[in-house]
Amino acid sequence: MRLDRIVQPLEAVDLTPGCAPVAEIGREFVARFLQGLGYGGESAIGGVLISEVIRPHLRGRVAATVQSGYAAGYAASVLIYPIVFAVLPQGLAWRAFLIVGILPGLFVFIIRRLVPEPDIFIETNKAMEKQHVSPAISTIFRREYLRTTLVCLILSSGVLGGAYVMITWLPTYLRLAMGMPVTQTAGFLIVNILGSLTGPVAYGLLSDRIGRRKSFVVFLLLQTVNAAIYMFAPVSTSVILVLGFFLGAFQGGLASGLVPTFSELYPTELRANGASFCAGVGRGLASVMPAMVGLLSVKMSLPIAMGVCAIAAYAVGIAAALMLRDNTGVDMRDLDRERGTLVARTGSNPSGVAAPI
Repeated sequence: MRLDRIVQPLEAVDLTPGCAPVAEIGREFVARFLQGLGYGGESAIGGVLISEVIRPHLRGRVAATVQSGYAAGYAASVLIYPIVFAVLPQGLAWRAFLIVGILPGLFVFIIRRLVPEPDIFIETNKAMEKQHVSPAISTIFRREYLRTTLVCLILSSGVLGGAYVMITWLPTYLRLAMGMPVTQTAGFLIVNILGSLTGPVAYGLLSDRIGRRKSFVVFLLLQTVNAAIYMFAPVSTSVILVLGFFLGAFQGGLASGLVPTFSELYPTELRANGASFCAGVGRGLASVMPAMVGLLSVKMSLPIAMGVCAIAAYAVGIAAALMLRDNTGVDMRDLDRERGTLVARTGSNPSGVAAPI
């Protein structure tokens, strides 16, 4: 079940507080890996679930806006961080800070009990049980899905690669290259996070109006220009502040659109497999870009290294977006019929099922 698959990764997400008592670096790596594994699964399945229950003409704006909750959680952690470290000794504060991470996990467990499974998923699940079949994840690599899977994977890698460069290295850039104290960098990061809250809303509205493919291209081009000015141009701190807001807005919008877009490209029986694979493996490949910044910064300045890696990642994303199949606002049942999937073949459509919201 979709919701069961959200709860299972949340057990790993809640390893964030589980990292608090860890004393050995090896165990810390294991705990953090499992935490990341859980978050990756939860975010992808959650995006698929939302895409299946929202009316097609509203899917982009609703699904993308919900994804902005990531920025809300990020903002909360930035605000809680200085409070915890001001009240507790440093050796204890970081552990207490991680323990606070259990609260959002508990909140999601409560919400989960109030959310029903998507109707189309229930129908497909019944059809699969009736026919005693269960499509393997390898199905997304068959000829009819291979191009979609590769394009989505490359798009995810490009979008997240550029985002990870900025997210990972921005605090260091502000502190070392701009000479800002930690207290001032926190203010700049908050502005960046505020951009991440508004970007998904703007992307969602735009994608419902002009389509997913065009919206990705527009946001990627704007982010490329923004990152180039941010990293390469000799601008004042006030301009950096404004650019930082748009940096967060564009990267938040782009990231929020990935899973909803992928969900419109796969039939119900493969939707979670396809969207999760492309988002999750893309995230893993994208993690190479921040490491590249560290390697390049040995031979060039940090701003140049960041700019080169981020723009290269965005260029990859633009190329993939131009090849992306645009299924904006597709009815999921029409998609199943087009693909000749299980629900379409069996005609499963239980009565008394509520319509999508």
